[in-house]
Amino acid sequence: MAFRYDHYGLIVSIDFGTTFSGTCYAITGKMSPKELRETIYPSIIHVTDWPKQNNLQHKTPSINIYDRNFHLLHWGMSALNFIKSGQVKDGHRVIEKFKLQLPSSIAQKGAIHQTGNTSQHELLNMRATIDYFREIFDHTVNAMQNATMVQNVKIEKEDIRFVITVPAQWNDVQRAIMRNVAKEAGLISEEDHENRLLVINESLAATLYCERKPDAKKVKEGSAKNGLMGKDDKYMICDAGGGTVDLAVFESTGSGNEQDNDSFRRCQLTADSGKKCGSVYLDLKMKEVLMDICFGADKESWKDNKLKMEELESHIAPLTDQFLVDKTIFGEAKKDFVPDCCRKLRKMYSGNNSDSDIDSDNNSDCGNSSDSDSDSDSGSGSDSDNGNVNKNDKNRRNSIPEPIPTCEGCNFSDGHDEKFVELDNFGDDTVFLITQGKILDQLRLRRDHNDKPITKDGVTVEQDENHFEIRLSYKFMREEVFDEVINNTIELLRRQIKKANGKITRTYLVGGFGGSPYLRKRILNEFPADSPLHIGSLIQDDRGDTAAMRGALIYGIDGSRKEPQSDVVVAHYQNTDTSKYNTLVCIDIGYNGTSCSYRDLTTKEDTMTEIAWFKGRKLHDSNGKENLG
Repeated sequence: MAFRYDHYGLIVSIDFGTTFSGTCYAITGKMSPKELRETIYPSIIHVTDWPKQNNLQHKTPSINIYDRNFHLLHWGMSALNFIKSGQVKDGHRVIEKFKLQLPSSIAQKGAIHQTGNTSQHELLNMRATIDYFREIFDHTVNAMQNATMVQNVKIEKEDIRFVITVPAQWNDVQRAIMRNVAKEAGLISEEDHENRLLVINESLAATLYCERKPDAKKVKEGSAKNGLMGKDDKYMICDAGGGTVDLAVFESTGSGNEQDNDSFRRCQLTADSGKKCGSVYLDLKMKEVLMDICFGADKESWKDNKLKMEELESHIAPLTDQFLVDKTIFGEAKKDFVPDCCRKLRKMYSGNNSDSDIDSDNNSDCGNSSDSDSDSDSGSGSDSDNGNVNKNDKNRRNSIPEPIPTCEGCNFSDGHDEKFVELDNFGDDTVFLITQGKILDQLRLRRDHNDKPITKDGVTVEQDENHFEIRLSYKFMREEVFDEVINNTIELLRRQIKKANGKITRTYLVGGFGGSPYLRKRILNEFPADSPLHIGSLIQDDRGDTAAMRGALIYGIDGSRKEPQSDVVVAHYQNTDTSKYNTLVCIDIGYNGTSCSYRDLTTKEDTMTEIAWFKGRKLHDSNGKENLG
């Protein structure tokens, strides 16, 4: 039976993430596809008023807290706040990152029944996922009911259809598990048509969003109409999330159209390449560093003891949860950072200017940066402090400051600081502070014979009976926590660009990890404009972490605005653009060789015939003798 879109007036997109999740929705009205095509494209509305979050944010943490009987106590930001405040007790169960360890097989009935291949840990993660989906769904429905623009629309759960995002590398069984989760959480029922819940991979969803996003640089330059994709543009989607980084390269076969979301056509040049180098691996590295600092003296007793390690990890949970925020700003320049080239220019300019005591904020040729070198030794401020203003001071204030020359050695004054991001003094230190007595009592630091803490270069600790401070230098954080994960991501990009034969015109960096300043700046450094592996325009925005969520909703909306179409080649083409062709050729270009097959479109046969002979290809006859084609 065909799916009745006119039975559902709303569509909700759920972006289930490893560390953060979110939802958005659109009001489509109970209309048929034909009626929907004749209406204005619906607006996408984000749920931003998540419980216990002071600011309006697109996502909430993917964390649950249970009591000893596994009754849900807190979820989302409420759970994170509970951890940060040190209220977690021995009887509490903190379940997080449960997306990464879900079952790999399905029970005959229901989603939470254990099968032979399902571990107890996977079962708990499944239960946590179901509870989490139930909570975010209920909150989303409440948000829709409370929204001003839908006050006159009656919101019923039965009127909603859904789109859920999953990692690109998930197989059909894992996707089916998410469908079971949705049933157990009350989103859909066993009797519902399967199209009431669509499952889309995160990479494709992010692609749908990016393809409709203009290139602001091209808009400013006027080099492309509306900055949208043009025919033959080759573009790459880098969806950097919590658990994975997924990449794909496409080539547009037609021009984008802001007003017609169905008009865009693309050809995928490379397959998705998921690799476990997302931000959750930064979290693991940070946890290893903190465990070694805080409990290093007893490391031999816990490094191979899972239960003991989990107990100690719970003590430093406030620190690891602080890092969830700290990592999003790592790679930003500290306020007093000034490149050497700009510093030299400043000194030279000050030396040639009699007014050498210009305020540092005005004296910087590099924007709003400042440093101690800009302070003046003239001592002229003493007269002002006494209320006496000399003639030179008065004339200086009444005169127009002479413009400071721009440093030609860099673009720092224009906000381009990526070339300096790997300098040891570029960013601020990362500081962790413990004041809770329970945690302080558990600390076991390595110490020398003088009872002084033993630490690595770049690590400073201060401790007394009331507090314990850990200070990690920018260099230490870069080398010990970030670089391995970032390097893996860059290598993934490099291989994908080579596979697509370069000539990328734009790269979209999306996903929660895609907002990392350090990741963005390292990518710009690794693939500069004069490189054959140039990434083109690197496009980000403040909605990058919602790209998959919004793209999934676009997928659901577009599907309801057109008649159902097959994803495979059909025997007879009715489209005027393709009816003049009688042969379909499929070319698979791989690392180790190329294969080619074709199909005769003039017949009703749907089989593909492989072309086994190429000029220069080695073949073998029936006797195993080698022949050269």
